[in-house]
Amino acid sequence: DAGVAHQRRADQEVAVAHHQRHLHPGRGLGQQLDAAVLDIRMPEIDGLRLHGRLRAVQRDVATVLLTAYADADTMRAAEAAGFWSILEKPCDVPRIRDLLLGLPRRPLLLVVDDAHEFGENLCQILHQHRVRAACSHSVADAMDKLARRRFDVVLLDFVLPDESPTDLVEFVRGAAALRPETPAGEDAGVDIRIVSGHTSIDPQTWKEMEKWGVGPLWRKPLDVKRLVDSPEYRWQMSQAGLDRVERSEVPSETHGSH
Repeated sequence: DAGVAHQRRADQEVAVAHHQRHLHPGRGLGQQLDAAVLDIRMPEIDGLRLHGRLRAVQRDVATVLLTAYADADTMRAAEAAGFWSILEKPCDVPRIRDLLLGLPRRPLLLVVDDAHEFGENLCQILHQHRVRAACSHSVADAMDKLARRRFDVVLLDFVLPDESPTDLVEFVRGAAALRPETPAGEDAGVDIRIVSGHTSIDPQTWKEMEKWGVGPLWRKPLDVKRLVDSPEYRWQMSQAGLDRVERSEVPSETHGSH
């Protein structure tokens, strides 16, 4: 058991883990991951199952699968699990390097919805479309995530039991303004979208939302392809220098209402 080997190059850090127990931010790795490259065949656990455990710890990590056994069943299982890319061995090191350099630059999206199944399934579908996504099921948890990480897009459920979505909107705008890298008077490009499965919206609450610069209301079921193709998301991609929106081969679909 060689533990975790850390290598630093310029402003990047690469951690090489030799056992699944080290793949836990805050333990062997010591921090959150931007991306993870997993081998399909390893002792004790395969790459697909390890991918599930890793995503359970850090939902927004982008994952790449390495395999010398890229049969049709493996490809379908990896795509359904939300792997961003599947690379065959022998490894093309420049290709892996370019891929990993691009992944952390892609927009990071936070889904805030009290319905656990809806939020988790939506994150899964977003990863299938190569969208980095994390999930919160309460305003308090969302505030904690937003205080620790820089998110580019927030998808906020309009109806949260015993909580106010307006509080989170105000927090997002205030937290962005306090970041040292945020220019004066700007909100660092944080795009807030309200989603709702309800047919009626309280006019006063929506007026408050508009005051904070919230974009048009998106109705459930949410069309993920519409999100990926939206001008706002394309703008986020262009800001990162990724003008061409890559799509997975998974067919576009809508996500059920709550």
